[in-house]
Amino acid sequence: MILSTDVNPHLLNFSNLFPSANLLYTFNDSWNAKMGYSKRVQRNNNSELNPIPEREHSETLEQGDPDLLPQFVDLAELGINHSFKKGTFFTTLYYQNIKNPIQRVNSVYNDTILNRVYTNAERARLFGLEMGTNLKPKKWLSLYFGANIYNYKINGDLDVLGEASTVNNSDWVYSLNANTTFNLNKSWSLTANVNCTSAKPTAQGEDSRFLIPNMSVKKTIFDGKGSLGLQWQNINFGNMDSNQQRITTFGSDFYTTTNYIYETNVLLLNFSYNFNKLSSKNKLPTSEFGEKEF
Repeated sequence: MILSTDVNPHLLNFSNLFPSANLLYTFNDSWNAKMGYSKRVQRNNNSELNPIPEREHSETLEQGDPDLLPQFVDLAELGINHSFKKGTFFTTLYYQNIKNPIQRVNSVYNDTILNRVYTNAERARLFGLEMGTNLKPKKWLSLYFGANIYNYKINGDLDVLGEASTVNNSDWVYSLNANTTFNLNKSWSLTANVNCTSAKPTAQGEDSRFLIPNMSVKKTIFDGKGSLGLQWQNINFGNMDSNQQRITTFGSDFYTTTNYIYETNVLLLNFSYNFNKLSSKNKLPTSEFGEKEF
C-alpha cells in the first residue's frame, strides 16, 4: 500500500498453506456423519486499512491502520445429518481458532470525542453447537428452525495509537432463526422469518442483542409469468426494539454507549414479469461431493 501522506510503502509479504479436508460417512438412507477441517485467510477491508481520520459522527473520530495483519482462521467441525419422512435435521459441533482477530477499539481524543481505531488482538477462539431442522408437515406448509450457541473468548495485547492495552474477555453467545412459508393456494404464498442474536463480548465491552423480523406476501399472475409482492421488513411493535443495537465500550479513562437505531416497518411493493418463461431448469455443474456440501 502506498499512501500520499507517507513516503514509505506499507508492504506485507507472506506465504502459507491453506489446507482443507472433508469426510462424509453414510450409515444408512437416513443417517450420515461429517467431519471437516479447513484453514483460510480473511483479508482486511478498506475502512480498516485507511489511516486518514474521518468523523464517523459527532462523538467519534475513526481511522484505520495500514499495517493491520490479516486474520487466519482454523475451523474443525463434527456433525450428524438425519433425513426423515417430513423433513431433515442436522447438528454440528465446531471449534474455531482465529489468529490476529481485528478489533474496533476506542481511546480518548478530547473531552467529548473518542478516537476509534482498528487493531489486531493476539487470538480469539470460539467453540459451540449449531443445529437446525427443515419440516414439511403439510404440502402447503414449510418450516425451518435453527439455533447456534457458542462460547467466544478474545485475549492478547492491543496497540491503540501507540498505547498498550491488555484484553481478556469471554462470554456465551447464541443466535436463533426461524422461517416459515404458507402456500395458500396455487397463486398465493406467505413467508415470515425472524433472526435474533444475543449480546456478544468485544475487546472493550459488548455489542447488544440484535433482532430482525420480516414478512412477505406474493401473488403470481399471468399464468405464472408475473408476480406481485409486498414485503414488510424490520417489523417493530411496541418495545420489540427491532433493527437496533447498542454498542458499549469502556477503558481506564472513558465509558461510552451508543444505541444505533435503523429504519423499521419498511414496506416494499414490487412487480416482476418474465417475457420468456423457461420451460426447463438450467443444468448447473455440481461438485464432486454432490449437491449438499459441508
